[in-house]
Amino acid sequence: MIAGASEWTHGVPFGLASSAAFGLMGFLVHQASLAAPTQEIAFFRCAASVVALAPLIVKLLSKLWGKDAFIVWLRALAGAMSVLCYFTNLGNISVPNAAALANTAPFFVVLFSRVFLRESLSRQTQLGLLVVFAGAFLLQSPAGSAIPLHSLAVGIGGAVSASVAYLALKQAAQRFPQSLIVWAFSVVTAAVVISSPSGARAITGLSLQLSFLAIGLLGLFAHLWITRSYFLLPSSVASTLGLTAILWGGLREAVAFAKIPSVVSMAGHGAILVRVYLLRGKVHEKIPGRQD
Repeated sequence: MIAGASEWTHGVPFGLASSAAFGLMGFLVHQASLAAPTQEIAFFRCAASVVALAPLIVKLLSKLWGKDAFIVWLRALAGAMSVLCYFTNLGNISVPNAAALANTAPFFVVLFSRVFLRESLSRQTQLGLLVVFAGAFLLQSPAGSAIPLHSLAVGIGGAVSASVAYLALKQAAQRFPQSLIVWAFSVVTAAVVISSPSGARAITGLSLQLSFLAIGLLGLFAHLWITRSYFLLPSSVASTLGLTAILWGGLREAVAFAKIPSVVSMAGHGAILVRVYLLRGKVHEKIPGRQD
């Protein structure tokens, strides 16, 4: 079937809600990283999803070893790598800049979806690609936020991993229950993180525990909502809606610390958000049989 008005109407709110949750989660992660390693935060963020979704997927576990299950595990592993990169940057640079680098992923999503999924690219889509990279360049320029080269490399590497995860998510969302996809992603990410040098340890202090709980819940709903948006929308559009997380994260950081970004930084963020407008309703794709 062809993605129609109804799917767009329902899919866009899920994409925007997901980006809002990711934006708030990113702000909380950045704050929590002052008291705990980012790998530890990532572990507990995923552990919350594993526990919360366990009752819903017990009878579905056999699907993870059946036909086409490879796509679910590819989404989980690529997603785990992107999360590690994102959380690492949240501990080293500001929330909007970490989000901006992570959200260059739509460039790779559109590129790979064009090559592998045969999604069409309109002129507005092509213009949007140029705009988003212009915005990312402004953010890392000396006149902008002067993002360190190491953080820039980590961010772009995470974006490539995320693009693979998103394309796999698009395919998985048509074949597997969404709760199962999120659960598998959370299990793999938690396993990867806990095997890292810093691992995970018991958290102490009520405020930190509440922060971890909020991060876990926001991550859970954000991933359920983004999975739904990929179920309803073309890959390139669903990933582009995630760019609004830059606005949410930056807005919360600005309000919390009365921190006004530089003009060039605001131009960079604005350029990336313009891409959301340029890609509105311009990409269509055939959507295979689905499973709710």
